[in-house]
Amino acid sequence: MNVAIRYYSKTGHTKKMADVVSAVTGVEAKPVSEPIREPIDTLFLGSSVYVAGLDGKVKEFIATLDSSRVKNVICFSSAAILPSTCSQVKTLLEARGIRVDDREFHCRGQLSLMHRGHPNDADLQVSNAAKYCNQSGFVNMRARREKNCVLMEVENTGPGIPKAEMDQVFAPFYRSISTGGQKIKGYGLGLAIVRRMTDLLGGRVMLISDSEGPTIMQVRFPIKRKI
Repeated sequence: MNVAIRYYSKTGHTKKMADVVSAVTGVEAKPVSEPIREPIDTLFLGSSVYVAGLDGKVKEFIATLDSSRVKNVICFSSAAILPSTCSQVKTLLEARGIRVDDREFHCRGQLSLMHRGHPNDADLQVSNAAKYCNQSGFVNMRARREKNCVLMEVENTGPGIPKAEMDQVFAPFYRSISTGGQKIKGYGLGLAIVRRMTDLLGGRVMLISDSEGPTIMQVRFPIKRKI
């Protein structure tokens, strides 16, 4: 599968997200000033909201694309006020006949002297758990404070993960064989991105499971105190 990553960033936040995707996929992240010259199966496209909405440079880049060169686009974005740029990007891409994945990776920030925010690590964990859960099962999410960290757990009652696969499921593009016969949609990047995001935030990820299930993912984030 041919993958490409393009982003537009003024303050550096969207670039950091692009760097996470790059680290997971092993593909270099490039700015939108770099055109797509070869056929691409999946394009990760990053953009941001700056006061007036989607920047003109992103629109210019999209105008160079067509469905003969790009089959599918996955959006990621950051924004201080507006929810996401993904709906704007999707409208422009679909007008050019390019499929846009329903999922998006968005970093919500807050408007202050320094734009800040954390990528939606929790959303990725829950959506990934839901994909592997059987129809009669459930997904539980819980969080509690420990001594020096916050523990977040996501549990699903789908097929368990054999011990031999525990490390493999975090590898980019890996699809677990323990799906109970289900055909799972996606690219096998969800858990790889969760681990990379958690590492960047100074946290730790642990899986608790066996071949029978259920599966519990534990993520611990350190509590940073201001002095």
